[in-house]
Amino acid sequence: MADRLNEEMRTVATKRLHAFRDRIWAAADEVQYCIVPHVVLLPESIIKKILDNYALLHSATDLDPLINKCSHMVPHRDALWAVVVGLEAKFVPL
Repeated sequence: MADRLNEEMRTVATKRLHAFRDRIWAAADEVQYCIVPHVVLLPESIIKKILDNYALLHSATDLDPLINKCSHMVPHRDALWAVVVGLEAKFVPL
């Protein structure tokens, strides 16, 4: 993983995490989540924590302290980890 994220990396990562959040929301049960805004699934505060701690993330379990208060995201931790791991490939040319 990169040591620190520059501004361009943070922008790319934020877009990828927003897209992930939107996919989770679109796939969610309509009855259960009909009044839940998509931003609740992965709030900006958690995205910021993930990006701020990016260099310290080495496994999916490292995400637990960052997402444990977001009950909607906990079941999607492994999928979120896949997105985080995929960011490294996007950062290579940056």
